Amino acid sequence: MTAFPTRHGIAGAVLAVCLTVIAVPSSAQPNFGDNASRWASDGECDDPRFEGEGSADTLLDDDRGHDATDCRNLFDAGRIALRAAAGAVDFGDDSSDWARDGECDDPRFEGDGSATTLLEADAYHDATDCRTLLAQSRVALRSNAAAAAADLKRGRLEKGDETLSSGEYSDAYTFAGTTGQRAVIDLRSGDFDPYVFVRSPSGEQFDNDDFEGDASRSLLSLDLTENGEYRVTVTSYGKGESGGYTLSIDVGRTAGMAARMDRTGALEKGDETLTSGEFVDTYEFEGSPGQHVSIDLRSPAFDTYLILKDPAGEQTENDDADDGGVGHSSIEADLTEAGTYQVMVTSYESGERGSYDLSIDPTAASERSPSDREVTTLAVGAPVNGDLGTSDPTFEAGEYHDLYVFDGDEGETIRLELSSSDFDTYLGLVTPSGEEIANDDFEGDAERSVIALTLPEAGRYRVQATSYGAAETGRYRLALTTSTAEIPVERRSQGRVYGLFAGISDYQGSDSDLQYTPRTRRGFATR
Repeated sequence: MTAFPTRHGIAGAVLAVCLTVIAVPSSAQPNFGDNASRWASDGECDDPRFEGEGSADTLLDDDRGHDATDCRNLFDAGRIALRAAAGAVDFGDDSSDWARDGECDDPRFEGDGSATTLLEADAYHDATDCRTLLAQSRVALRSNAAAAAADLKRGRLEKGDETLSSGEYSDAYTFAGTTGQRAVIDLRSGDFDPYVFVRSPSGEQFDNDDFEGDASRSLLSLDLTENGEYRVTVTSYGKGESGGYTLSIDVGRTAGMAARMDRTGALEKGDETLTSGEFVDTYEFEGSPGQHVSIDLRSPAFDTYLILKDPAGEQTENDDADDGGVGHSSIEADLTEAGTYQVMVTSYESGERGSYDLSIDPTAASERSPSDREVTTLAVGAPVNGDLGTSDPTFEAGEYHDLYVFDGDEGETIRLELSSSDFDTYLGLVTPSGEEIANDDFEGDAERSVIALTLPEAGRYRVQATSYGAAETGRYRLALTTSTAEIPVERRSQGRVYGLFAGISDYQGSDSDLQYTPRTRRGFATR
């Protein structure tokens, strides 16, 4: 999978360090059988269960299980793999963030068509790519594919299942928990909008719909406070939804980084550099889904810049922290994947050097409880007062955001209005089919964003209340209203018009100055 940095390109030497390849367990091996074939021990694998460059050109069914030595040696050398008939493979769905990118991101497969970075959470969730590449013999099922997905439960919501009182199909699972353990419950589906509930032994209930705004994923990370049996309910957001899903219940295994890490270092000649010339030091820590981390970088010597890279290579960045100090950068993040995370300490300008202090704190609890991760339902005619804060999730460019949803009908005309006196508002709307509509300054007003349109389809719409610039915080008001007038959508993004100004910002005297030319610092959000 390919990750595109939002700031500086990373030099090849650094990128090689930052990419994490997930190793799949190797405990399970095929039963190679014996050497009864007349072609045994000839340096080629004659067993038709295998394929690859080490297989013989002609394969006979009579030799199945009868060329053990050759096939074992070639299998261990990676020159053959178990053959998989496409019709016999459960490919799952396309709910991976990396689905349909031309690479197979499912860690159950290997070959030149596989992505370089493989995440355990993508098992069964890149169906189209993996099916195509398997048919082209560019990937094959790993010999231990079952072990690679051993922690995943495969299920389906369908007619005949138990139903909730509101009519949604549901499946139930249980796990034993102990006080002090962390439990991560991760539900994914590409067939329906998943929703997960967890009920504690005493009856307390936790729930999540769209984890970090992802309509194909629900996740709860719970620090258990009771001993006993916990009940997990898999269901859907809408009544009557059905289809396949994967469920991971991880109790105590992926606690991630447990203690605060404090480091003192210096940017100096001889360090690795970004492609744009800045010195960079890289630190690593293990993270787990749902874990909250607070990263703080300070320096008296240079203008700090902080980058957090997740196991898939996606970046979150910060230049100046909320206090506005050029020698202070900070990132608050709720982790979404299990694996190795990289923290990159660098400077705003190339060539800057000097000492710094870095802390990575996984014990700084998020201000939000698990149920607060739930997106909020937006009702017509009932405005909500919200607050962008440092505990909110961020976009890649660093803008905090809150998520809302509403159900709309095709042909219904709606108006969304976001206003704030504390920050420059930015309003986003995502249709049920994934089309994005946005507005920045409505009628030139930086404190007001409006989207008005006649809905193109029926279903669940997602609203993103955010700011134009990174790390802006403050209170806001969001309102949803309807009308009878039809408003077609002609443009999918409405906002500022920019100009590029080149010239002298300060002529002698008081005339002819070009007021915009000295603005050299970043300011354009990337979405």
